[in-house]
Order: sequence, then C-alpha cells, then structure tokens
Amino acid sequence: NTYEELRLLALCCEFEVWGATPVDRAAQSCRSLLTRHDGDRQVTLPAMATLGLLCGLSGELERGRAITSSARKIARDLRMDRADAVLAMHVGLVELHAGDPAAAEECFADGAARLRESGDDLPADGLTLLAIRARVEQASWQHARATLTELENRPGGMSPASRLVWLQLRARVDAHYGDFEAAEVMAQEAVDQASRSDDLLGLADAWSDLAEVLISAGKLSDGKRFLDRAAECYTAKGAAVLSQRVLSRIARMPDARNTAE
Repeated sequence: NTYEELRLLALCCEFEVWGATPVDRAAQSCRSLLTRHDGDRQVTLPAMATLGLLCGLSGELERGRAITSSARKIARDLRMDRADAVLAMHVGLVELHAGDPAAAEECFADGAARLRESGDDLPADGLTLLAIRARVEQASWQHARATLTELENRPGGMSPASRLVWLQLRARVDAHYGDFEAAEVMAQEAVDQASRSDDLLGLADAWSDLAEVLISAGKLSDGKRFLDRAAECYTAKGAAVLSQRVLSRIARMPDARNTAE
C-alpha cells in the first residue's frame, strides 16, 4: 500500500520536529522522502511543510519562508482546506523565528479561526496559543490575557499539550501584571510537565518562560540560570535561530546578583 506508506513516512518526518531528533537529521528525512516521491504532492505535503519549518529553525529563514509558502499554495491548489488552515502554523512559526511576531500572529489567528469554524477545536487551540505567544512578544499583554481567559473557560477544555503551553503563557502574563508568586508556580509546573517528554523545543520554551518570569520578579541570577538551560536544549536540537536568540537575551542582562537573596 504505497499511499499509506507515504502518508506514514510524511507523518514521521513531522513528528521528528517535536522529539529529540536534531534539526539537520530531521531535515534530511524530509528531503529524502521528497526526492523519492516528488510527484505525489498531496501525500508528501506534510514533509514539505516540515522541511520549511526546520529550515527556519536552523537559521535558513528565507528558505523556510519560501518552502512553507509553497506548501500552503499547494494545499490551496488542491483544495485541501483543513491542510491549508493547519499549515498556517508552519508559516507563522517561520515568521516568529524570523523576528516578525505581527506577521506570525496574523497567520496563527487566521488558521485558528478557520479550524474553529469547522469544529476542529483542539488544533485551533494550539494555533490560538501560538497567536498569544506572538502577542506576548509584541507586549500586547491585555489582548493576550483576554484570550487566555477565553481558552480557559471554553467548554470541553484543552488537550494536555495545549494546557502545558497555556500554563507557560499565563505565567508570563501574570508576571507582567505583578502576580509573581502564582506566575512562578505555573511556570515551574510547565517545566515539570515538559521534562517528562522528549520534546526538546517544548522543554526549552518552558525553561525560557520560567526564566522570564523570574527576571520579571527581580530574580536575575535564577533567570539567567534557566536561560542557560533553554539555550542548551535549543542547541541540542539544532535550533540555531532560537539558541542565538536566548544567548543574545543573556548577553543583554545586567550582571546582577539575585535580588531575592
């Protein structure tokens, strides 16, 4: 069953993004599949979109943009409406990694709205949380807090993966508004949950969010320590653009002792 084989291979390529497989090896898996089965665009589309995301993570941002945009065009040409909405995640993540959170937010919000309209609430939650992440990066705190509250109160609840990201983002927002104790508890809970997975990107994000919460609370040395851990995870994954961003954040920090000591 060649169709089913291709479909599963394409999914394996996508799963490699979120596990411990280094970015360069995951990208090679995508290229190998696309080279061998270039003619079947519908089945290999996930591998193509994943390759674009991996290029963005490695620092090849323009290449990542080109590939994810091409993947989304193919989905539209083939009238794969759900795939087109889901691919908003890939396009938006490359924009987020490229330092354009406004463009990323637009992609995430569009994909989430279309999935929500079709009753696909769980993936819509994931894209909504990514849109909130983009708002946090733009310091759009009120909008971020309102949407987090909407998600928390939505009937049916969130998936465990979405709940984990919700904790991280709620912690960031609460820390901004000065509720440091609650924020630190949530951020630490997110780290504890992320540590049970082999998702290096997710763990690095959790360390980074905990660090920002602590920095907001004036605990600079603790914050730097956890930023170091985030950078180590991003580096182990091969996500050069994210590790460099964290290292730049560390370099901008004042050389101060933990004010909570």
